[in-house]
Amino acid sequence: MPTNMMPIPDWVDSEAEPIRGLDLLGLRLPAQAIGNILLSGITTISPTTRYLSIRAWIIRTFELSGLPATWKAIEDFAASIESAVVLGNLLVNPHMPGLVGPDRAHPLVESGTDPLPLGRLVVQLAFNTYAGPSEALGLSLTLPSGLPALTSERGKPLADEFEKSVQGTRFRAALAGGPLPESVSRDVLREFGERVRVDAIPPGESALLLNAIMPADPGIVAGANERNRIATYVVLLELADSLKREPQDSDFCNKSAV
Repeated sequence: MPTNMMPIPDWVDSEAEPIRGLDLLGLRLPAQAIGNILLSGITTISPTTRYLSIRAWIIRTFELSGLPATWKAIEDFAASIESAVVLGNLLVNPHMPGLVGPDRAHPLVESGTDPLPLGRLVVQLAFNTYAGPSEALGLSLTLPSGLPALTSERGKPLADEFEKSVQGTRFRAALAGGPLPESVSRDVLREFGERVRVDAIPPGESALLLNAIMPADPGIVAGANERNRIATYVVLLELADSLKREPQDSDFCNKSAV
């Protein structure tokens, strides 16, 4: 190599996690903007409604845990709870749809290991993914400290209702204070999974979620812009009733279908 040439640089590893669904040209931005106006609280990355209840319950349980009020503490807490939710659901049904983190959870369940470790299963926790929808639906808000809190109108009632589902389980008892367990037996997780199935929402909890999505009293939560979302759902329901089937995109733009 000539002495006046710079040496070839070593490979630089940014440690960035590769993800799917990159939108380098920003072509999804218009669609997302329209979606945020007409369907606030409903996004393509938040398809499992019960995760809204799980998130509310995590916030409430963390507040009562006595753990340090820091972002790291609540994120670690949420990661362990989410792990228990996913493992418990898979122990109940190995093909349970709509879970966040099944790719890493399946090998653990199939390994035969007992107890199973509770650890972070995904880079982006459902706790963070569902934060936007949770706030848009008036279930939670962000404090000046950056930590989440529940609204008294919707978030706290939802967390209390979810608590009824898990009350009396051995996993719930393990959260009664002190550090979270690093591993939990399969029997305890299976019992917990039966109560937190993401494909079966109890009637009381379902009613609270539906009222958050299509509230009978819109605007009751300060800052929640809900009228556009309600109007969109009214049009969709009218279309479904008129057509006697599930509306398609073209139906929404076809005046004769209304």
